[in-house]
Amino acid sequence: MNETDTAAALAVRAVRRLRASRGERAAIIGSGPLAELLRAALEEAGVEVVDGAATPEGSPRDDVTLVLETTGDPNVITGLLERAPRLARVALMGPTAGRVADVDFYRTVHQGGLEVIGLSETIPAAPEDVALARELLRRRGDADASGAGR
Repeated sequence: MNETDTAAALAVRAVRRLRASRGERAAIIGSGPLAELLRAALEEAGVEVVDGAATPEGSPRDDVTLVLETTGDPNVITGLLERAPRLARVALMGPTAGRVADVDFYRTVHQGGLEVIGLSETIPAAPEDVALARELLRRRGDADASGAGR
């Protein structure tokens, strides 16, 4: 698989693992190709991606149920866990540029009712994620959706 296929498969896996449902709202923290593919995969699932719903320094809005972090910045991750909406489902997707320290998991995750999952391209994509990712890329018209790397 090429780099775009891998990122698209990761985006599809995130939507599936977070159990994203039509009508939910999501915040994507970070930018770049992975964030763009996450937006496309979430919108395909009927999830509204709320622009400005979260920034690396800010808090996701209370009406957001899904938070997807793509920066890998330990300070962003720490702040996100401290300020995530109660009962949110959180995906940590950016390769961490260092240790995430000083997180009070009892106060942030446990008492906040958060579901936190880690997603990485280092875990091979499931065949169904690859197929859905290629279809997503085809519908988007990505040049890399030619099937290279099959």
